[in-house]
Amino acid sequence: MSSRHTGWRWRLVWSGVLAAAAVTLSTLLVLAFSTEASMSGDIAAYAVGIPLLPGLGFVSVFWGSWQAFHQGRILALIPLSSGAIDTLFLFVVWEFFHGVRSRELAPDNSLHVN
Repeated sequence: MSSRHTGWRWRLVWSGVLAAAAVTLSTLLVLAFSTEASMSGDIAAYAVGIPLLPGLGFVSVFWGSWQAFHQGRILALIPLSSGAIDTLFLFVVWEFFHGVRSRELAPDNSLHVN
């Protein structure tokens, strides 16, 4: 694999793509399951809503109680902030594992200070 496709920028872009896909799919599924008036629909909505939790926490910190979430503009902030937070989370985890793997694969694991 070329260095063009292994840099941190490449991993940041793919983290954003994966987070956007997860948040979009999660939002659509939560909306679909929340229309069902059953206990299994509620449980399914909570299960598929996990990628939206960072945005829900962020919005609740800055805009207060759960009742405020019923306003349309604030509801739109949940997927947007979840996408940004999930992107950063995926990128940090990916960078951590990339760093661990690259240190293991290095021919010389000593610290070089110039």
